[in-house]
Amino acid sequence: MLSPEQKYGLRGEIWVARKLEQLGYDVKMLRDFNADYDLLVDGLVKVEVKTARKKLYRKRGDKFRYRWQFKTANFYPREEMAIVFLCETFTGFFPFVTFGSLVKGRLTVQVTSAPVYYRGWLAPWRDAWWVIDRVKQYALKSSPQLEFAWI
Repeated sequence: MLSPEQKYGLRGEIWVARKLEQLGYDVKMLRDFNADYDLLVDGLVKVEVKTARKKLYRKRGDKFRYRWQFKTANFYPREEMAIVFLCETFTGFFPFVTFGSLVKGRLTVQVTSAPVYYRGWLAPWRDAWWVIDRVKQYALKSSPQLEFAWI
């Protein structure tokens, strides 16, 4: 039986898997919720998916704003991987795709305005699906077994 959080996270994982398949990648979803990553792309790239709904919070007195907050505590990948932050809005999901090493050690990651207009540190990573290719190149270079297979 899945918890509501696991069901919601699974929805995001399915969305990312379909998007990657549309982009021409071979995607395998993991069924283990305790694993260090959620998707395996082309047999090499580990992808962690974090999904968040918008939440209303008070900013400066009586002004209210929306934000999307992702919990990343205890996220210490052993090797380079991709991480996808999905912000859910009324119109669908907005992905921010980045390297896991940029998130390592942070307790939370926040998108503090509408994802379309967001200009924070995560903004350059909006729809940055090229990160998957970079992590794949890194995995090919750093794996001695794969290098041996090419000989």
